[in-house]
Amino acid sequence: MLPHSIQDLSIIRVLDLSYNNIADLPSHVCKLKQLQVLDLKYNNLNKLPCENGMWPNMKELNLTGNAFQQIPPALCRLSFLLSIYSGDSGK
Repeated sequence: MLPHSIQDLSIIRVLDLSYNNIADLPSHVCKLKQLQVLDLKYNNLNKLPCENGMWPNMKELNLTGNAFQQIPPALCRLSFLLSIYSGDSGK
């Protein structure tokens, strides 16, 4: 489990949480407003807790190897998103 204090890393731009067997992404990760690259590959995620206003600077998101049945609708509002990886999902 990620510590709640991770939200205090307000200027973090890259976060790699891959291969951690995370089933529920803690909502405090959504408060990282400067985040530009988030790697969540090969966890057990099937949803994201974030909605409006999440990750306004996100450029790259890797959801490969999770249990998503569809791309979360909230991702459509990420105006700076350049790349999203979601292969090998729906396992």
